[in-house]
Amino acid sequence: MKNIFYFFAVMLSLPALVCHAQEIDLVFHWEDPTIPGSAEYNNAYNEVWGLVVEGREFAVIGSTMGTHIFDITDIANVDSVAFIPGKVTGPAIIHRDYHDYNGLLYIVADEGISSLQIVDISQLPESVEVVYDSGELITRAHNIFIDTTAAVLYGCGISTGTGSSVWFGQYDISNVEPVFLNSAPEAGYVHDMYVRDNIAYVLAGSSGGLYIIDFTDPTNYTVLGSLLNYSAFGQGYTHSGWLSDDGNTFVFADENHGLEMKICDVSDPTDITVESTCWSEVDEQSMAHNQMIKGDFLYTANYHDGLVIHDISNPQEPELLAIYDTYSPLDHDSYRGAWGIYCYLPSGRLLVSDMQYGLFVFEFDLSMPQATALHDNSEAFEAGIMLNANQIQWSCSSCKDETTTLSLIDLSGRRVHEQTLAAGMSSGTISVPGSLPAGVLIAEMRQGTKQFTQKVIIGSKP
Repeated sequence: MKNIFYFFAVMLSLPALVCHAQEIDLVFHWEDPTIPGSAEYNNAYNEVWGLVVEGREFAVIGSTMGTHIFDITDIANVDSVAFIPGKVTGPAIIHRDYHDYNGLLYIVADEGISSLQIVDISQLPESVEVVYDSGELITRAHNIFIDTTAAVLYGCGISTGTGSSVWFGQYDISNVEPVFLNSAPEAGYVHDMYVRDNIAYVLAGSSGGLYIIDFTDPTNYTVLGSLLNYSAFGQGYTHSGWLSDDGNTFVFADENHGLEMKICDVSDPTDITVESTCWSEVDEQSMAHNQMIKGDFLYTANYHDGLVIHDISNPQEPELLAIYDTYSPLDHDSYRGAWGIYCYLPSGRLLVSDMQYGLFVFEFDLSMPQATALHDNSEAFEAGIMLNANQIQWSCSSCKDETTTLSLIDLSGRRVHEQTLAAGMSSGTISVPGSLPAGVLIAEMRQGTKQFTQKVIIGSKP
């Protein structure tokens, strides 16, 4: 595959486009080459989760071998403090999933004769203790979610110790040993869910659709509403989603190459509407996997494109803020790259798990000034940029009068290329390295206190 530029910027008579290129700093990375990849996708790693114990912060990541816990409180001295072997280990394992409640970490896997593991994490970083490890209620599960206000664990895609299947089950975890409450078959197979205050937002997988269900009484639940046909926005395998802090917006992803995430108004569960869509803007085959929302910001583990951050303060007009690609190959085939995201640590650090490259810890400064147009009179700095193959064709009516610099900036704020334009010229062509990574870049022409900025996309094409 060869990198080519496929976005063209045209001459503008309006003020320059305002683009965001905020800083994502990678502050810690861990991978262990001795951990075997899965037989299916060669992923040594899967889900990620975050913990806070007595003011200390911990990162949790699953692998084919089990669960790894790191103390990341002092990011300059990260310590591997615990490892919990899985009931099943090795290349058979693809998925593990996590949630915590009341000093306990809950662990499931979706392959083999596995189990529900419950781990006492209250003594971290000194020690952990497995206090429950049984396949009686849950032998396998694809995902779990805990409604902490009700002490109820929800699980989907469950196999039990008796050999039966539970598409979507609820378990009382008010005591260490969980108790089965009920299951909800209306949605058919359930792939994932988000639950808050007894209200579940249920993603129905291949059957397609979103259900909102009231489980205030688990034995007499009520389906409040559903979104079963959203084909106008691209409908596929309804995979995963997250609810905004105010409870009015739900964002979900279809696990299909080329489909964008749907931003939905769920303020009235009986009338769910798709307000807009958003994506990584990297490649026409890009695919979102898991996401979380904190405040105005949507954080997505976006498979081959890595960590993707959007501002969704206006759900009708989401804005791409930043990308950090954790997966270095340029392909968008199969299922590889960023699997999970966790954004709720008090420090603001972001945790990402990459299927092939392990644990990433980021710091993202939302207060960093954004790149903005510094001029009001566009006629004073009219410019145009065209990117084709490994060349930039530029034009600028006023550049011949002053020194002008042309830069390419990635969405973590790094300048990946910079060049001074030839003096006395109003147009020209310059070559750039062919090794530039695929993804969204900001092209910037800077002249004194004036600048022209234009978002461009470098994609992978045959």
